[in-house]
Order: sequence, then C-alpha cells, then structure tokens
Amino acid sequence: MTTSTTQSFLSECGLGHLPPAIRDRVSRGIRDELATRVGRALARELNDQQIAQFRQLHDRERDAVVAWVQENRPGFADDPLLDRIAARFSADAPRLVVLAEYAARTWLREHCPGRREVVRTEIAALRDEIMRDPSRFVPSDASPSRPNAYTTPQRDR
Repeated sequence: MTTSTTQSFLSECGLGHLPPAIRDRVSRGIRDELATRVGRALARELNDQQIAQFRQLHDRERDAVVAWVQENRPGFADDPLLDRIAARFSADAPRLVVLAEYAARTWLREHCPGRREVVRTEIAALRDEIMRDPSRFVPSDASPSRPNAYTTPQRDR
C-alpha cells in the first residue's frame, strides 16, 4: 500500500480522524500486518526451495540477486519495469537495492500469478477486522475511552 492508499484505507475503516502522528503509527502497523498476511498466503502455494529463493532475493543477497537476474532476465536493462522501480528510489540508491526489488517483483510475477487476488482478499479481510474491532489496531493514547486498547495482532512464527 502506498501512503495515499493507506490513508484512504484508514478513512474507509473509520480511522481517518486520528491525529497525524497516531495515524502514521497505525498505518505502519497495518502495512506490516498486510505484508505478513500476504506473504503467508503466498508461501502456502510455494515449496521450500521456492521460498528460500524468494527470501534471498527479498533479503538482497547480492550473489543470489545477480545470478537470478542473469539467468532469468538477461535483457533486464531494457525492461520498463526496471525503470519504474528505479524511479521509486533516490538517484543515489545502491544498484543492488533496485536490482533486488526488480528480481523479487519479477520472481513473484512468475511464481505467484494469483498474487493480486491474494492481496485484494487480505486487504478486505483486514478492513473487516479493523471495522469490527478498531481497538486492536489503534494505540490506547489515540483513544482515551478505550484503555489498554492496543494489542498487536498475533502472528504465527
């Protein structure tokens, strides 16, 4: 989720009124939770080798990133996706950061064709949870009428 998308999402969930500092904290928590949920859902469809390979790309392991791109995307320099990804980073961002993001994205496109539907499903589920019980996602200092309201959703590890 981009920042503007997250703000729209918070408004849809009835949390658009939060003070900016609290809204930023809640947004970060929601983005992290969504990433975790999407990752888990996608991982259920992958084997251990695929998970390990993606983790190397995601974690920006230089040798793995370079080898994967050279083997799987030999014409990567001409791929418009690489330009779009590079534009999201500052001009002085390390080349490995941009290349790893490109590798991870193209890997996901290849191995998880249903990823967009997974994201939509997880966003809808998270929205429903927030609307049912916003106190799980809002720090108690943002809502004095709800003492001890903030509890981080439990994650399987």
